[in-house]
Amino acid sequence: MSMTDYAISQYYDDVIQRATGSEETWREICQLTGRIYRYEFENILLIYDQKPQATLVADFDSWKKVDRFVKRGSKGIAIYSSRALKPYVRYVFD
Repeated sequence: MSMTDYAISQYYDDVIQRATGSEETWREICQLTGRIYRYEFENILLIYDQKPQATLVADFDSWKKVDRFVKRGSKGIAIYSSRALKPYVRYVFD
């Protein structure tokens, strides 16, 4: 296991501990999952950890395709591409 994989694993463990730490937090994650169900659960946890109030997320190009635009200076939400392939960080916006 590489150092990056180890760090990611530790981060997920930390997020999962916080997610299951209280009933209210778990309920919020379940509600978020219902809104952004197309994402893998690991990425849903990452999105929740960075922006719990997110309502609908997509990458820059997807927003552009539906005639919506990301505000200049908006901070992206870091997620990982499919874990089955070589994972890399990509950003989505709420």
